[in-house]
Amino acid sequence: MQPIKITDKPNPVTLYGKSKLKAENYIKRLPNFKYLIIRPTGVYGPREKDYYLAYKSIKNGLETYIGTKKQTVSFIYVKDLARVIFDASESGISGKSYFVSDLRKYTTEEFNKIVKKELGKKTLQIVFPKWFVKILANISGKISCILGKPATLNPEKFKIISALNWQCDSSDLVKDFGFKPEYELEKGIKETISQYKKNNLL
Repeated sequence: MQPIKITDKPNPVTLYGKSKLKAENYIKRLPNFKYLIIRPTGVYGPREKDYYLAYKSIKNGLETYIGTKKQTVSFIYVKDLARVIFDASESGISGKSYFVSDLRKYTTEEFNKIVKKELGKKTLQIVFPKWFVKILANISGKISCILGKPATLNPEKFKIISALNWQCDSSDLVKDFGFKPEYELEKGIKETISQYKKNNLL
């Protein structure tokens, strides 16, 4: 349950993560190639789709968890992420990798609490057992293959949402680029939900 450091041996749990690691390793092997590798944590903001489903669920009065309310997570607001990418590109630094977060630690329960406050909603909290959600994910994944349509819940997604710790150490951003996030989670969610409401999506 310690923050994942950029120096830790990568151990991606999904095919998506494994493909990204292969791309990173390929880039690192290129001779005389200047690179910067950016590993964003949970990116949220207007027009993002995954966290949007959580906003909708809470608006409808349902707050769900898988196994525990205390999953630890890191977030980065999309505007802060864009700023990091530009600052890094213009820095002259190369040959390094970075986790990008707002430098804070959260739990999924804290995330939901902020969303509830912003939406002015009370919810029914349900903590689903992991084994139950895993069965649903496998069934949903098979149905999506048959229908040829992507599923919101599938075995790969289950690996992400059921992991206990997604907290990452982004301290190198401060050291190398003087990064200071403009958006902590409460401010970012407030702006995000405001945009969804403006577009009649919440």
